[in-house]
Amino acid sequence: MSVRMSIRPLRVEFCGGIGAGKSTVAEMLATRYRLPLVREHYERIPFWEDFYRDPVAFELEKNISFLLFHGNAIRTGMARHDAQSIICDFALFQDLAYAAMSRLPGDYVVIASVHERLIARLDLPDLVIYVRCSLDEQLTRIKRRDREPERAITRDYLEKLSMNIEAQLSGVPSSVAIMEVDTERLDFVRETQSALSAVAPQFERWLNHASRSAQTL
Repeated sequence: MSVRMSIRPLRVEFCGGIGAGKSTVAEMLATRYRLPLVREHYERIPFWEDFYRDPVAFELEKNISFLLFHGNAIRTGMARHDAQSIICDFALFQDLAYAAMSRLPGDYVVIASVHERLIARLDLPDLVIYVRCSLDEQLTRIKRRDREPERAITRDYLEKLSMNIEAQLSGVPSSVAIMEVDTERLDFVRETQSALSAVAPQFERWLNHASRSAQTL
């Protein structure tokens, strides 16, 4: 009988723009497949509100805080859950997309260095699910949920973030599977079951294949 040499669970991470639906889809997939969900808990991260109030003054602090909190959430989630797979409603590499938007070029170097060290400790994710929707739809959802610190977000900011997410995503090693979900075409809020049914076959194929591959190691 083959034995998996590493007990690290398969890790699914979600990336996408603000308001694209990362947490919504992540929670629904985790519930459907009974997989542990590692949440971002953005409201607990230092400098989040400070950044939206004064981006220039708190950009570096916010980016470092998110990266470290994300890394610790992944490490804690992998240690806590006795499961073959976990789902994170965030993506560690997306912190590089935010860092790439920094007004001070040196900030990106710092964040990238910390990210590299975290990946060395945590390994790459096994699957990245890219949640997409238009910038106009993101703005609509941001306004609808009405989080005070997010009221200053502009379409220009979302456009730059989207470009940087895709740039970082293109650099993800080929060993990491990538799946795209269009939350504007699929309504996960009002038509939950039909939306889940549309993405389930692709996710199940990946999950089954990745699980079998892990068991042969």
